[in-house]
Amino acid sequence: MGCNKSSQTVQGEYEKQIQDFIRERIQNYSTKHFSKLEECEVSFYSEDKVKVYIKFIPDFGSIIFKNEIWHWSALHALNLSYLFPEIKEYHYSVFDTNNNKLMDLYLDEGGIRMLPDKFYGQKGPGNYYRFCFTNVEETTIGKELPIDENFFEGSGLP
Repeated sequence: MGCNKSSQTVQGEYEKQIQDFIRERIQNYSTKHFSKLEECEVSFYSEDKVKVYIKFIPDFGSIIFKNEIWHWSALHALNLSYLFPEIKEYHYSVFDTNNNKLMDLYLDEGGIRMLPDKFYGQKGPGNYYRFCFTNVEETTIGKELPIDENFFEGSGLP
């Protein structure tokens, strides 16, 4: 478990202290919903703008539906944005325990910019996606519907 990858863009002791603090908070916060925080990189690309790359292996014992992985990641980033308003960009990579990539999710301070594979949505104001959920998939037990198609209805998510 680690949030220990250093960014080449960080300069000076002040930025390093903030970077270490953000890394530590992300690690502490993340253990609640994800069994393994594989990697976390915090980069400063200007004085007050930070981007975070996070690689997760979810706790599959508590995440039953595929789209819950995406929901947890989105909620995780939005909660962190309240803790750290200086973080302006998030990139999540979610892997399974065999290191197979399940998804990439890109968010910035306004919302979701790029959807993971097998997700689709309607673009809203500012070119963000408003409704996002998995496509119906044909499986051995029939058609699997997403657990929560109206995840964004009435929520504070963009």
